[in-house]
Amino acid sequence: MSPACIRFLHLTGANACLAHALQHAGGVTVGCEGDVAATLGLLLASEAQGAPAWQANIAGAWRDRLLLAHCSAPLSMARRFRLRRHFITGGSVTVEAVLGLDEVTLLRLDPAGGGAIVLEAPVLDPEPGLEMQCETQLMVKAPGLDLVERGTGNHYAVARGGLGYRLRAAVESLGLGLYRLE
Repeated sequence: MSPACIRFLHLTGANACLAHALQHAGGVTVGCEGDVAATLGLLLASEAQGAPAWQANIAGAWRDRLLLAHCSAPLSMARRFRLRRHFITGGSVTVEAVLGLDEVTLLRLDPAGGGAIVLEAPVLDPEPGLEMQCETQLMVKAPGLDLVERGTGNHYAVARGGLGYRLRAAVESLGLGLYRLE
């Protein structure tokens, strides 16, 4: 499922982030903003780790690091969490989670069907706490600028580390190539 979150926000003045986190807790994979490629990536990453994966936005990119952020983290990935007001709406409730991860595996399928990115990345900061970003955040060591230049989309499926081999095999079984990163 991948509801059109922004449209829902404009129609109701509320976001669906808490509902997404709760659906993940119930075993339902939910993408965001109608991003079907990201939702398929979430399904693959969730299957690879045997638990819901997190869909994260690229919230900042530098040569050798990447800020990931999104408000719908699966509670099963959280070391701890709290409920907060959403930073955009100010009125909706969302989840601020600290993810108990030392390394992550990122997956992004190209919506045009040309290939995919699979990248294992160590977590540099599990709790960056940057303002005006979605509440759940991770700073990872990754070729951030190269990921943005690759241009396959903003949402990445984030699973615990060490799953790159499984996700590369899944991507290849779909007949997709793997993009190389610098």
